[in-house]
Amino acid sequence: MSNFAFLVADFIAGATERLPSLEDLEPWDVTARSINIVSRLTRGGVYVDESADVHPTAELIGPVYVGQGCSIGPHAVVRSGVWMGSDVVIGPGVEVARSFLFTGARLAHFNYVGDSLIGADVNLEAGAIIANRWNERENKRIEFVYEDAIHDAGGTERFGALVGDGVRIGANAVLSPGTLLKPKTVIKRLDLVQQLPRAPLTSAPPPL
Repeated sequence: MSNFAFLVADFIAGATERLPSLEDLEPWDVTARSINIVSRLTRGGVYVDESADVHPTAELIGPVYVGQGCSIGPHAVVRSGVWMGSDVVIGPGVEVARSFLFTGARLAHFNYVGDSLIGADVNLEAGAIIANRWNERENKRIEFVYEDAIHDAGGTERFGALVGDGVRIGANAVLSPGTLLKPKTVIKRLDLVQQLPRAPLTSAPPPL
């Protein structure tokens, strides 16, 4: 088992039982391999359980797995390696890419979730964003904070968040790349979650 593979099971109870292929993978390796993982379940296409409700205007771009009792609202985009467990709700205007959403996770509307693992019974209020890449930094390698130390996420430049079971993320909050949220964490509305020390911008902002 790699150094941080235990994080998936510690933050999301039952994750490796639902998807045994995650057991030996670190969170950023899970999302990096999401297309392959989901493809094995769907033969590279889109699987929608017969009990799921997908609005006609939603766009599903495979490989995508939509589990039992899920709901996908108008104009949502679900693409490129997304796995949805049972009773997951994706609301209007939401975009999800290369991510795993476990039982009862709810993305209200106008959210973006990229390259992330979302635990059971997590709720994102309207407009909350999980960013997955550093736009403002020259060094775009993902780092994360665990037990008060900074660690490198295996050299990847694209990873959003590991969000534990029962987390609540308020409206218009933003999670920076590499965020880890322990189960039951509450993020207030409009919060910017940046667990790493702030890095200066690579260039000065343009004059007003």
